[in-house]
Amino acid sequence: MAVHVAARRNPLSHICALVLLAPGFGLAQRLQQAEVDATTGVLYLPSDYVPGGRLGVAQNLLHDLEQNHGLDATVAQALHLPIFIAHGEDDDTVAIEDVAAFHDLLGAGPTQAHLLRISGDDGGDHRLNRCIGRILVELESFLRQHGVLVAEDECSS
Repeated sequence: MAVHVAARRNPLSHICALVLLAPGFGLAQRLQQAEVDATTGVLYLPSDYVPGGRLGVAQNLLHDLEQNHGLDATVAQALHLPIFIAHGEDDDTVAIEDVAAFHDLLGAGPTQAHLLRISGDDGGDHRLNRCIGRILVELESFLRQHGVLVAEDECSS
């Protein structure tokens, strides 16, 4: 959602950078392959984060994603701000390949993008709980490099 909002470049918005943690790129494709409950129509994705190991999703979400929220070169080309993405290589919810593919689209345009790939040994699952310190250090450096974050003493002058 954040990518689509930023791509609209509304002159009233003051978005100066995007920070994406384990973004749901490729979710529509995963939902198309999900198990479907024949009586309720609910789609089920395997997940280590919910009791029973299956995350239920309404089919309306899949329809909305397919109709309104595709991520392609057009969306990537419309982004003109620094983008920091942190994603785990052992994420079982969103494939790192889908995130890397969108990062590659960004690299072909005017956007300054950084993809922080976190290995499973370093906490690179979907929640990224065990590596938040590393993410914050690298994020701060990225934002300073792109002039989005300034030191506190620079703010008071």
